[in-house]
Amino acid sequence: MIGYILTEGSLDKQLLKTVLPEKCLNNVEVVEAGGLYAVKSLARSLLVRRQVPVIIVVDANSVDPEFIQERIENIEQIVKRVAVNTPVKVITAVPEIETFFFKMLLCFHVYSDTLLLKMY
Repeated sequence: MIGYILTEGSLDKQLLKTVLPEKCLNNVEVVEAGGLYAVKSLARSLLVRRQVPVIIVVDANSVDPEFIQERIENIEQIVKRVAVNTPVKVITAVPEIETFFFKMLLCFHVYSDTLLLKMY
């Protein structure tokens, strides 16, 4: 195992596995932790026991840049204490990861309409 991508919930996990290219998921396990507290706890455990890189993907639950930055720093502070030299990255989905899915649908819809207009 090269590393882990940790998410808060099962829908987050499914969305990431759907949108990420397959080559990005080689030797990487996407794991739903079951909430923000569980994500932090699991990340710490993986870093201590397995010493493999961990990417943490969490919902920002806000669009306020200061709140989002504070959330990232809080998670990094808790998790990086045990990381030593193992890479850790915290990524926030603003405001939630599901938003990405709907943006993709909108882009696809716009693209489809454009494509259909060109076909007729």
